[in-house]
Amino acid sequence: MFTPIRRVAVLGAGALGATYASQFFHMDPDAIRVIASGDHYQRLKHNGVFINDVHVQLPVVQPGEAPYP
Repeated sequence: MFTPIRRVAVLGAGALGATYASQFFHMDPDAIRVIASGDHYQRLKHNGVFINDVHVQLPVVQPGEAPYP
């Protein structure tokens, strides 16, 4: 027996993190959060990411912020 994964947090969104985060986002936008800080947080928050020429505006939170309501 297994418990389905309902929420995912990605720490950092480099090449792999952003790719996986975008895949999770396309499956369920409410189930993914990217945790980032400083300039990286600001860039992700304002610009999102491009994966294979597709723009994805990932939900981004800072460390210490509650990732989900």
